Amino acid sequence: MAPKKSVKPTTKKVTKSSTSSTPASKSYKDLITEATKTLKSRNGSSRPALKKYIKEKYPTVAKATNFDHYFNAAIKKGVDSGDFVQPKGPSGTLKLVKKPTVSTSTPTTKKTVTKPKAKTTTTAKKVTKPKAKTTTTAKKVTKPKAKTATNGSLTYKEMIIKSILSINNGKGSSRLAVKKHMKDEYSKKLNSVKNFDHLFNAAIRKAVESGDLAQPKGPSGIIKVLKKGKTTIGA
Repeated sequence: MAPKKSVKPTTKKVTKSSTSSTPASKSYKDLITEATKTLKSRNGSSRPALKKYIKEKYPTVAKATNFDHYFNAAIKKGVDSGDFVQPKGPSGTLKLVKKPTVSTSTPTTKKTVTKPKAKTTTTAKKVTKPKAKTTTTAKKVTKPKAKTATNGSLTYKEMIIKSILSINNGKGSSRLAVKKHMKDEYSKKLNSVKNFDHLFNAAIRKAVESGDLAQPKGPSGIIKVLKKGKTTIGA
């Protein structure tokens, strides 16, 4: 038998893949956007910083002979479309424009249910009119005037005083003169009186005691009417 041939193991060469991925589907605008987001510069990123980032991560792009031309053209298009902004002019830094995110979810419109208004029952208020004040006019009560004493209603004292005043205005009269005047003046009343002298003397005594008459010369003298007696009679 022929001896077996020794087969040498064939070693396959493994080519290491480069760390940078080739941006086959990315445009220059996408590369600049990615670089700007990654650098996260507050005031924006400069052109050299953006170029450095792209060249380090994507070496195949950096090898392109017209890299600068495409880079600048992409920035210009981004500014025109409103994706980029250059606050300090074309030679300044580059910033991304934050666009409002549009939510794809359809907004749910709330149905406004209009409730029927409750009927308001207006109750008419009773207006109570103020009662008219009844003015009670006090009736004037006219008191009957005091009747002047007639001859029939006079007392003996009053008849004596009136007689003295009639004779000589009360300066003094004798008993006889006063009696005569009384009998002449009040004849209807005195003619039928039996005890005239007794009543006459008693009336003089009471009038003297009350201060209406005075007897300056004693009981048998003249009789005078004092001021009190005049006011009593009202002569």
